Amino acid sequence: MDKIAKKLMFISRNMAKKNYDFLKAKGFTKMGIGQMPMAKIIIDNPGTHADDICKELELDKTTVALGLKRLIIGGLIKRETDEADRRKKKLFPTEKLLDGAKIVDEHINASINRLTDGFSKQELKNLNSYLDKMKENVIKKD
Repeated sequence: MDKIAKKLMFISRNMAKKNYDFLKAKGFTKMGIGQMPMAKIIIDNPGTHADDICKELELDKTTVALGLKRLIIGGLIKRETDEADRRKKKLFPTEKLLDGAKIVDEHINASINRLTDGFSKQELKNLNSYLDKMKENVIKKD
């Protein structure tokens, strides 16, 4: 088990470092690694709400609120009051984020391709199944 833990930590740490370096090199100095998935959801679903991001990423409200605040400060997203429910705020990408969306998508795809290079279709199917099981194990209540 020790070998598996070391390998998972190595992969996680190195992918996080590559993502961090990529964001900084592309001028996304106010976006951290944790905000990248949030930004992607907002790009793909303009007008979405923070609650939707919480559900999609399976994160708590505080974590999402802090991530969104960082994206707003960085000028990457903007909030507008939802006319249907004035208590909620709709989230939209700014031009700055939209301008970089393509390169972020390309980076995400390149990262996935790097991680899965040489895998057969069956191996990718098995990997997806294993990751689903690991995800279930992580979210289990003690």
